[in-house]
Amino acid sequence: ALMDARGRFLREGQPYLVLGLYHVAPAEFASIAKAGFNVAVTAPPASAEELQATVQAAREAKLAVAVPLYPALQDSTAAEAALELVKAQSGNLGIFGWLLADEPELKPAQAGALPDLYLRVRQADDVHPALLNLGPGADLAVWAPLADALLVSLLPGKDERPEAVGKRIQTVAAALRESNQSWIGVLPAGWSGYIPTTARARSYLYQLLAAGAQGVFWFSLREGKWDLTKAPLWEDLPKLNAEAQELAEALTEAQEWSELEVSVKGVTARGAKRGPQAWLLLFNSTDEAVSGYLRVPEPVAEAEYLDGGQLKVNNRTLNFEVPGAGARAVRLSLEAKPATTPPP
Repeated sequence: ALMDARGRFLREGQPYLVLGLYHVAPAEFASIAKAGFNVAVTAPPASAEELQATVQAAREAKLAVAVPLYPALQDSTAAEAALELVKAQSGNLGIFGWLLADEPELKPAQAGALPDLYLRVRQADDVHPALLNLGPGADLAVWAPLADALLVSLLPGKDERPEAVGKRIQTVAAALRESNQSWIGVLPAGWSGYIPTTARARSYLYQLLAAGAQGVFWFSLREGKWDLTKAPLWEDLPKLNAEAQELAEALTEAQEWSELEVSVKGVTARGAKRGPQAWLLLFNSTDEAVSGYLRVPEPVAEAEYLDGGQLKVNNRTLNFEVPGAGARAVRLSLEAKPATTPPP
């Protein structure tokens, strides 16, 4: 009931972009909501009372929670306990969905119990979607029938370039296009092993949105002394969330804007137009910051970056700058076409 026929997630009957964050405690709900997140992945609940308190705290912060049910795959006793939790919360709109398993392709024992768990969760709750989190090497066609939507990990290695991540994103989109399966990308917010720069995180995010994902979950590992709020990316996540929200709305029902001419190698552009506005996504595959010119199909009155700042505009030509191994989005106000006077 919380997904439409096109696989989009719904809140109060309206589609929305999922902006989620992994490993969040209830005490942090207010701060992540302020940063622009709308879904939090919490720890597996230990009891019905704990889950109820978590969901209530999330609703007060205007969040929804993705609830892990991983322990249910261990044995029948754990499964029955988890299903009681599902039944008790089946009508609670503070829940985003039930996260059935984490990378089951790597855990044969859990994978064997997954089909039964999925069917029983669906019988107990026809409101919230059942979710699977899969690793980048999983055969998506095999696992897609066991969930209503997939969370696909796209966590790059420390030295992996954004375009390599982009190729994996395209592979995921192509694999799920025929089945019309909804999916959400999981991107790195950072942990002790890898903290992406804002430029790279922005490139990952834009490529994800352009590929048709229904949202993003930023992955943050809370172990030892690690604290996401003290990581360099934390202060920029609110901006990235706001940019993603605008781009998702812009790309919905928009026309693809082709015939974009870029003056420099290493930069690619994608465009979308809706009414008197258009949006551009610029991707830089080189390690150096790049400036150049971009020619668009129609005259432009004004152009500005979503992350701040104006572009120089000369009719159909824009002067742009993109950081090394990064991306930027541009919002365009198009010039109104002069009214034509019919012949007498």
